[in-house]
Amino acid sequence: MIEKENQIWEKAQQYLKKGRSTDLEHTKRAVDYGKYLLQYENGNPSIVIPCLYLHDIGWSMTEEFSPEGIPNIDLHMKYGSELAEKILKEINYPSEESKKIVFIISIHDNPEKVFALNDIDATLVVEADRLDRFGIPAIERYKKMRPDKPLSEVIKKNEKGLDKWFKTNTGKKLARRLFSEMSKNGGEIAKHF
Repeated sequence: MIEKENQIWEKAQQYLKKGRSTDLEHTKRAVDYGKYLLQYENGNPSIVIPCLYLHDIGWSMTEEFSPEGIPNIDLHMKYGSELAEKILKEINYPSEESKKIVFIISIHDNPEKVFALNDIDATLVVEADRLDRFGIPAIERYKKMRPDKPLSEVIKKNEKGLDKWFKTNTGKKLARRLFSEMSKNGGEIAKHF
């Protein structure tokens, strides 16, 4: 698995560097969160970890927002799943696992669809991705991605997400801890602006 993981990461970086300025670091953190979740939840690392390396490579083919200011969420999932399929074929990743990875990437930013599957691998991908919306690194990421948006709005939105974006006990506990850190430090950071 380590050899395939390294191959996937090498190929993913080529796309992540062409995407949003925060995608590479976000992906590293999402993979770390995924590995943490897998220690306590019964997911398949051969699905979860490749998904997390590849989940945002579609941003390399689209802008974050359309000219009308609408997020290109669906496009990045579509392009990301197509690129992931290509990468997984190139490295001869097992076919059945590849199909599942590609499918999860095609819906990963739609938690309702993912949770309706009742599939632990897909759930862990969403949770690991969403965990990076919380904590101290998230504050810096938001400042880079949305400098026009007050941090207080981000914190409010994330607070609502605590109940919507996490299904596993491990994900819920970690999200609440990271949210607490973010809220406390976000308030301190906001005082200095």
